[in-house]
Formats: sequence, C-alpha cells, structure tokens
Amino acid sequence: MFEEVEVKEPITLEAYDREAYLTSRVSELRAEAAKLVPRLGPRTVWMISSTSHGGGVAEMMPKLVSLLDEVGVPCRWGIIGADRAEFFALTKRIHNMIHGQASGPLDAHDRALFEGVNRRNADELAKHIAPGDVIVIHDPQPLGLGAFLRREHAVRVIFRSHIGIPTSPEPTREAWEFLRPYVEACDRSVFTFADYAPEYLKGHVTAMQPGIDPWSHKNRELRPHKLMGVLCNAGLQSATSPVLTPAFEHRVSRLDGASRTRPSDGCEDLGLLFRPIVTQISRWDFLKGWEPLLLAFARLKTRGSHMASADPRHARRIDLVRLILAGPDPSSIQDDPQAHEDLRSLLATYRTLPAEVRNDVAILTLPMHSRKENALIVNALQRCSTVVIQNSLEEGFGLTVTEAMWKRLPVIGTSASGLQRQIRNRVDGLVTNDPRDPDEIAHNLDVLLADEHMRDAMGSSGQRRVYDHSLVFNQIRAWLRLLTNAVAEPLAA
Repeated sequence: MFEEVEVKEPITLEAYDREAYLTSRVSELRAEAAKLVPRLGPRTVWMISSTSHGGGVAEMMPKLVSLLDEVGVPCRWGIIGADRAEFFALTKRIHNMIHGQASGPLDAHDRALFEGVNRRNADELAKHIAPGDVIVIHDPQPLGLGAFLRREHAVRVIFRSHIGIPTSPEPTREAWEFLRPYVEACDRSVFTFADYAPEYLKGHVTAMQPGIDPWSHKNRELRPHKLMGVLCNAGLQSATSPVLTPAFEHRVSRLDGASRTRPSDGCEDLGLLFRPIVTQISRWDFLKGWEPLLLAFARLKTRGSHMASADPRHARRIDLVRLILAGPDPSSIQDDPQAHEDLRSLLATYRTLPAEVRNDVAILTLPMHSRKENALIVNALQRCSTVVIQNSLEEGFGLTVTEAMWKRLPVIGTSASGLQRQIRNRVDGLVTNDPRDPDEIAHNLDVLLADEHMRDAMGSSGQRRVYDHSLVFNQIRAWLRLLTNAVAEPLAA
C-alpha cells in the first residue's frame, strides 16, 4: 500500500545559477537556507500525497523534494495506497464537497473506511520514521495517516491543503467538519490562501502559493527542432523528414464521439503548427468547466460565419481555430475514479455538436507512463497555443495557468477564487465572470483571438508576474521558514 517514490532530479541550484535571469532567485534561496537549515537539525521531512502522477501536487513534488534535500533538509516522498476501491471514491466526494458540491451526508461507514485505509498506511510509514521527523500531509486523502502518527509517535505533522474555496456553503462545512479530528491533530495547517481554511482554523493558518520549476520538462524552452520532435514522437504531427528521437512507446490518443480512441498521428494532422489553437489541459473533472467551454467554442465558430464583411481576416481566424481539450489517461490516476464518468459526459456533449464543429475539436488523452514524456507533450501543446484557457468552476490555484503565463501566453481564467488571484484581468489575461455561461466564454475567446497586440502584452505581463511570485525558489524559501518555525515549538503531547 504505502510506497516511497524515488526522486531523480538532475538539475541543481548551480545549474540554475548559471542562467542570468535566475541568479538573483538562487542567491536569495541560498542565503535564506544558510540561516535556517542549521536550526532544523538532522530530522527528515516526509512529503505524503495520494498519487505520484497526474495533478498539480504530483507535478510539484519531485522538485520540492530535491531542492529541499539539496539545501540541506533530508526530504523523502511517499504516496498512500488503498486496499479498498471505495476509498478514492470517498475522497473524491470529499474533494467535491469542499468545493461546494452537494454529495450526500458523510456517515460512520465513511469514517471507518477513511480511517481504515489511513491506519494501514500509517502503520507502514511508521517503520521508516524517526523521533523528531516532520510529516507533511498533502490534501485530505492522507490526513488520517498524519493524525495517527502525530498521536502515536514523537513527530510533527503539517497539513498542506492545495484545495479550497473562500466561501462556506453547507457541503463545504460538512466536509471540513468530517475532517476536523484529523486536521486538528496536526501541528500546523497551510492553505494556498488563508480564507480557504475552515472556520475552526481561522487565525491559525499559513498561506503559501505553489511555484513552478522553470527548467522542468513542462516549462523549459523548446527550440523548433525539439518542439517538432515532441509533436512527431507523441503522434500529434506527421513527420515529413527524419526525426532524431524515436517515437514514444505510449502516444497521445484522440477520442471520438463513441468513447473509442484512435491514434492522433500524421494521417489526421491537428494543425498545431499552422492554425490558431485554443487549449485547456486539466484533469477530467467537471469542476474544470469542460462542457461550458466546449459549447462556447461551438458558438464562437457559429458566429464566425457572420464576420466576413466586418473583418475578413478575423473571420478567417475563427474559421481555422481549433480547440484542444487534453487530460491524463483516466485509467492511470488512482485517486480520481470519477474521471471516467466526467470524460464520458464531455463526450456526450461533444456528440451533440454539428459535424463541422466537431472536426475542429480534439479531445486528447495523454499517456502517463513516462513523467518526462507527459511533461514534454503538455509543454509542446501549450507552446503551439494561441490562447490557453482554464475554465474552472472552482480552482484553488491553477498551475496550468502559471505554466502558460511563464511561456508568455495570454490566458483566460474565471472568477474561481484561485484563478482570479493569479490573473489580473486585462493585464495578464481575461477573467470570465461566469464559467458556466458559454456566451461570455465565447466573447472572451473572440476578444483575445482578434487582437494580437493584446495577446503579446498580456503574455509579457504574465511572464513577469510568474517570475516575481511563482517560481519554485520562492516556494522552497517559504517551506524553510515554515519548517523552522514548526520545529522551534515544543512538541505538545
């Protein structure tokens, strides 16, 4: 069940330091580490999450672990397993309830299931920890594990929630109340924004925003040869000349309206290098607003036929634009059993569209067998995009938005609390007030696609915003401060 994840990150701080634009960020991190790391002593920090691939937490973890280790904090990463299939269905319910979605009451049977799986994982992790270690619990799935270890061993436990909303509808309150015994057992609680925390934690929360690694395979610059190679290797572009690297063993699949897949290769060129492209990349979760976005794109295409007299060039752009909806192969994500159902619902909506619109929509599942190849595919898809959109109904923090902004791409977010704090409306991108309204989404797409100068200005502004606030070096410094403060306090009984 419990499994430790081996982290192999070859890029060191010295390598980052050789890049002029990163030197100051590395120097700030080294200076802070020199002051704080000696106060931590020889203890190990354990990062515990629910999956090693798919989703923002798994994406951030390797670099977080490796950089903490490099600056002198022994750090290891473990993931929980479940010997009962219902466990991750339960934690998905809790996730949806935290985001305000009614999902039925949580009862004694749910608590027994939650505690049973966490108990068995805690017993396995207990064999590896030592007195004084720090256990960091990422998101609610492993919360019970943290509570058990805190009560039974001389360790400190920090709860790091990457999800939440600033309001407290009844489902949100019920979910947090269910989790309360485990949250309150922790020494510290960390949320992306302080107002995401439940009422019983108000005034006792540390706020910490995530950061991205500018040199990860998902975010590094892709020169033309490399970009073309990734597209060809992944089956997204036909190779008209020999390609240096071999095709990926597991390639991107394009879904058709009957839920069947077919290779997305040369005989079915998506036009990624030639057409205007609007892209959303996320988990297959209805909270990501897939279906309203799909309907909005259909309305945008319909309107395009009436634009020729006003602006023939823009009418041509709307005629050519394609929508890429991409997410992980749902069978590869153990902690999200609802993904299959949400993807089927999206495909059902897709089947209702006129054939000419369906031809300009590509619903892609991305292979997860290789973390590197998956990251390169996402990178290539974003760099081929004219606009990146994240149409989330609720979003604690959208890493895909940060990644796109780093690539100098204009973005469209929503009024979801995390996104509207990441994107300054009409500065870094556009913010859709109602992500369920296809007309408003279509309008924002139309505005951005029509104005190249606006896209360029927003892309530059967004990249600067990420450089100032959302690189991984800032996140490591925040962790060093938090860990130092946590271990300085007496270990309460």
